[in-house]
Amino acid sequence: RAVWSYERHEAAAHSRYVAIALDSTMEQVPWWMCRTLRLLSSRAEADVLHGLPLRVFGLERGAQAAFRWMQAGSNIGKVVIRVPAAGGGRGGGAPPTCRC
Repeated sequence: RAVWSYERHEAAAHSRYVAIALDSTMEQVPWWMCRTLRLLSSRAEADVLHGLPLRVFGLERGAQAAFRWMQAGSNIGKVVIRVPAAGGGRGGGAPPTCRC
């Protein structure tokens, strides 16, 4: 699947990360995906693996800045636009569990 342009892919050729299409991988080889997520989880708990940078923008004042940040093409990691929860709560809940 084409995640990046050819130029962006070439620029990242020396990086140590890989893009995975989670939607199709979970359907095609769920056992591999579960094993991989467990491995990543254990490495994160051991402080061997760290997540990509995260930059958060507020919906009302930062949405345009978020899109400009992505449009510049220099970001690596997640760009999040925070939507205020209805009623002022933070929302959330327990994360989904992996059933193997």
